[in-house]
Amino acid sequence: MTQTNIWKSAALAAVLTASAGVAGAVPIAPGDSIDDSGFFLPNGGSLTFSYEVASPVSISGFTFGGAGFNSGIDLAAVTITIDGGTPFSFGNYAGAFPVTGDATAPGGVFSSDFDIVFDSSAIGTPNGTIVGVQFNIAAVPLPAAGLMLLSLLAAGGVASRCRKTAA
Repeated sequence: MTQTNIWKSAALAAVLTASAGVAGAVPIAPGDSIDDSGFFLPNGGSLTFSYEVASPVSISGFTFGGAGFNSGIDLAAVTITIDGGTPFSFGNYAGAFPVTGDATAPGGVFSSDFDIVFDSSAIGTPNGTIVGVQFNIAAVPLPAAGLMLLSLLAAGGVASRCRKTAA
């Protein structure tokens, strides 16, 4: 098998995996660790990872990885967006063949479903890229103000009861 045929076979397998692996939204919850890596992004196409949030979650940050085959030209043309936000691209290229790149993005609190989209519509090369995302999920902590409010309500209830008993 020639080098070209090996890459074509790997690309076909990745496409089949990607189409089966991202068909529906992935439910996420506090304590989960997501590693959606190794998906083939075809030239001129897009790939969407959808995540289903049942209750608010906190994500400290996202780590993205990619591998390209044209001296980094294909990776440089891939844009990434989180929940329709400002697009950004891979950076920090390394290696000769394949060229790898990475990117990070700050997280935040997500209280509803969200998507991460990889878009390669600007790639003018015949090859696609391999992309992925990783992140950890934590529960959204109850703010200290909420605890203070509950304490004040309890104290008010006790004080009210003491007044009724004294009268």
